[in-house]
Parts: sequence; C-alpha cells; structure tokens
Amino acid sequence: MEIKIEVRGVAEAIDGVRSQYHEFLERVANTITQEAPKFTPKRTGRAARGWENNSQQGEITVENKVPYVGYLEKPYVKSKQAPRGIIGPTLTSVKGKIK
Repeated sequence: MEIKIEVRGVAEAIDGVRSQYHEFLERVANTITQEAPKFTPKRTGRAARGWENNSQQGEITVENKVPYVGYLEKPYVKSKQAPRGIIGPTLTSVKGKIK
C-alpha cells in the first residue's frame, strides 16, 4: 500500500513570506532612520540629519555618511551629548516600536 501526500502552493507561500519579511525589514529600517536622530548629538545638526536608509537588490541599509559620526559612537570619546553612543539607545527605542 502506498500513501502519497501532495502539497501545493509552496512556492506562492514562500513568496508571500519573503514579501512580508522584506516589508518588515523596511519598517525596521524606517524606524531606525526616524529614531537615530533623536540620539545623535546636535551641535550643528549635521550628523542627526545624515541618517538615511537605502533598499537595493533585496538589501536594506541604514547609514550615516557624515565623516565624524563614528567618533560620536566610540566609547573612548566621552560625548556629553551622547554618553551612551547612538546605536545602542536607538535600537532599544526601536525594539519597543516594531510590530
């Protein structure tokens, strides 16, 4: 005796999950881009305005190309405006906002 189980629509289901996953990542990137400026020191505001996200070929990146922004994140730089850095507080804030 033989038993055969056929599952149909697997490709469509995978495409649906992939689409939902990409939408979720876009929401995360958008939220990070909105939250990061709140935790970025604002002596001139240039670093806070430098946050942007890009989506290309299935990759989503959040970046800040302001040349000195990395120094604001470094633990050995004791910024009075951002003593805990930028990324850690940003991600903590984002965790509570993403659903």
